[in-house]
Amino acid sequence: MPREDTRSGKRPRAYRPIVGTRGERTRSLVIVALLQILQSLAILSYGLYRMMSGDPERWLGEYFLRFTPFALFEGISSGWFFILLSILFLVVAVALFQMRVWAWKAAITLQGIGLMTALIGYLRGQPNYIGMVMGIILVLYLNLDDVQSAFGQR
Repeated sequence: MPREDTRSGKRPRAYRPIVGTRGERTRSLVIVALLQILQSLAILSYGLYRMMSGDPERWLGEYFLRFTPFALFEGISSGWFFILLSILFLVVAVALFQMRVWAWKAAITLQGIGLMTALIGYLRGQPNYIGMVMGIILVLYLNLDDVQSAFGQR
């Protein structure tokens, strides 16, 4: 087969796809899983704080709820809800890293719920900018071609 040259006289680079293939763990996928674990640990620490704190409306609790994706749940005084939620986030993060088929849909659903609660909190006058930014970053990473290809979504 004859070698084709470009106008500049250089041989073109071999075609290499930008996206990953199904079952291939990419750097973007690892970043998504790590960010999901970070969210899980933050929610877990707050749940433990709520369980051990005698006064759940102390300044730390108020600020944590204001800057997490779950601003709507500030009326919940039990730390068990946050602990169970953090376990759910951790399970999804581990499933993302292990590339389970259902993990992508679960992660995008959790982030969608988090963004929805942050938006409602914003409309109520309780802006949740950190939660919004974190949710947007995770949704953008989850929608990258290589991440979607790894889970067979593209």
